[in-house]
Amino acid sequence: MTYQPPSPDAAVPPPGCPAHQGAVPLYGEGFQSDPARLYRELRRDHGPVAPILLDGGIPAWFVLGYREVHQVAGDSQLFARDSRRWHAWDRIPPCLLYTS
Repeated sequence: MTYQPPSPDAAVPPPGCPAHQGAVPLYGEGFQSDPARLYRELRRDHGPVAPILLDGGIPAWFVLGYREVHQVAGDSQLFARDSRRWHAWDRIPPCLLYTS
């Protein structure tokens, strides 16, 4: 896989974007010891779509609801799998970008 930076006109959220305030790390001891408890807490606190942080502090959305998963999986126009559309490449550590 080769890293391709986003185009200059890609939408970039402002620093400190409120969309990920309260994001829950989806790694570490709490996740390793009892992921089902963490999923229940995410549903309780955030509903069917929760802001999370992947290992390394990478922001993401965790889709927990059946209807929401169905929408994400079925709407390729709104939820494309094309990584060139992603706008947070600057938050990925370089050591993770250049893996094969």
